[in-house]
Amino acid sequence: MSDRTLHVAVNTGDLDAAVGLLRARIRRIGVSAPIHALPDAREGAKAAAWALNSIRNGDRRVAYYGDVELALLPRSKAEARDVAHKVLGSLALAGERESPLLATLRCYLDNDRNWTATAAGLGVHRQTLGYRLKRIEEETGRSLKSTRDVAELWFACSAVAYLQG
Repeated sequence: MSDRTLHVAVNTGDLDAAVGLLRARIRRIGVSAPIHALPDAREGAKAAAWALNSIRNGDRRVAYYGDVELALLPRSKAEARDVAHKVLGSLALAGERESPLLATLRCYLDNDRNWTATAAGLGVHRQTLGYRLKRIEEETGRSLKSTRDVAELWFACSAVAYLQG
């Protein structure tokens, strides 16, 4: 268990019983598609995280990867990498360490585009945040005032998280 995340591997036949036991102690549960070999466990954990992230407050408590309603989940690392690079451009090319601009964008989106919460979360002045957001728009060619562009940026950030997870 780390970062308040618990990963459990069970036989497919025992899945319903395991989910039933966990529901009594865990508020939200994400379940991956079946994995067939130990090397696939990392991909299974990512798929479970995607399913878990599809749960909103007040929504259901258990989400299965195959049942997530929107087809916004990358189905492979290659697809996630392609989306990240097409939308984020140089922001996604930071390598192992996340660029300050990508960290800013992720924090901004996680805080529902609230400047005050984002600046506080990053520990920067609002003026610094404004400068970074302008640079993000310049680097990506997308406007943070456009719903379509924000949706693409959110999806691309989610793809980066999938790749890093």
